[in-house]
Amino acid sequence: MACALIAWNYWIPTFLYSPSAVRYGSGFPDFNLFYLAGHAILTHTEITRFIYPPPSLPFYEFFALFNIDLASWLWMMTYLIVFIAAVAGLALTIGGVRRAYFVSLTGVLAFTSFPLLIMMNLGQVDLLVASLSILSLAMQRLEHENASAILLSCATLLKGPPLLLLIYFSLYRKDLRYFLRFIVVTIVIVAASLIVVPLNIYARYFGTVAPKVSVVSPSSLNQSLLSYTSSTLFSAVVIIAGVIVLSVFTLWVTSKKFRMTVTDPLRDDGMFLLNVLVILLLSPRTWPGTYVWIILPVALFLSNLLQGKVKILYLTAVCFDTVLLNANLSQLFLQFSTYDILPLAISGNIMLTLILALSLLRPSVAHTKE
Repeated sequence: MACALIAWNYWIPTFLYSPSAVRYGSGFPDFNLFYLAGHAILTHTEITRFIYPPPSLPFYEFFALFNIDLASWLWMMTYLIVFIAAVAGLALTIGGVRRAYFVSLTGVLAFTSFPLLIMMNLGQVDLLVASLSILSLAMQRLEHENASAILLSCATLLKGPPLLLLIYFSLYRKDLRYFLRFIVVTIVIVAASLIVVPLNIYARYFGTVAPKVSVVSPSSLNQSLLSYTSSTLFSAVVIIAGVIVLSVFTLWVTSKKFRMTVTDPLRDDGMFLLNVLVILLLSPRTWPGTYVWIILPVALFLSNLLQGKVKILYLTAVCFDTVLLNANLSQLFLQFSTYDILPLAISGNIMLTLILALSLLRPSVAHTKE
């Protein structure tokens, strides 16, 4: 009932008064770029304004087989089906009352997600990439390691950042075989893509496109922490700083001290969520819609908290930060984002990252005494 009321007041008016929100062919730029890139591969013409990994082009070529209006509906159906599959996959990894918590929390977070609404209006790929990555997590926990590596590789080749989830899948879990599976699958997919993707597109991507999109955007819409320290003069320094921070995070995750002090059952869910948050925080370009990533990891983590004996203050802090990351409220503060005031989404990310890091090192921060 609560989700229905949220949908009525929040989602349905958007689609009633802005019907083009579900028809990207009517001028919404992101899906147009995917469609035109696929059409260029199909017709052997030049690709322009496409900044995503070349192995993704055969995937977009499929949508170019249809007219753009039908393709836009197929696109929406595709990422919603994969999202539902990710929800179902995670639900299978848990049981009892926690499963009910997880499904309920997912519904509430999805229907109150302003990033999701933005993403659906633009026709971006973030929900599909996030869903594939989280379905990979579900497959890994269901002991389907090969399927998990394939899904993570597909997500990475659609959009690069899921590559950094190897921090969780391989380094944190100390699973070298997972890393090798991922590498082999990625090589096979890239090799297969060469059947339809010319080598000059790869050369242009690595020579021109990748370096360009690796530069931190100073736009006020950029929800990365790095955007607040970027400028033309210091862009290279900022990228290096981001790499250093990410490297420190990686070393911390794999350190003996971390492994010895973290014994709480929440650590796996918390660590996966922390990995996602660090990626969003340190990415050169994290747009508001990119925060659809947090819906399922947060629902999974909160469902674990709710079934255990946790401190009310800790649970309240996690919920408060989730609101900042997920709700419309944080987006309203974008207009106030200057180098003196952080947008609420970034503030929520920083606070939740610190809370998770602290509770992973000291589980007593989250749990009440028996």
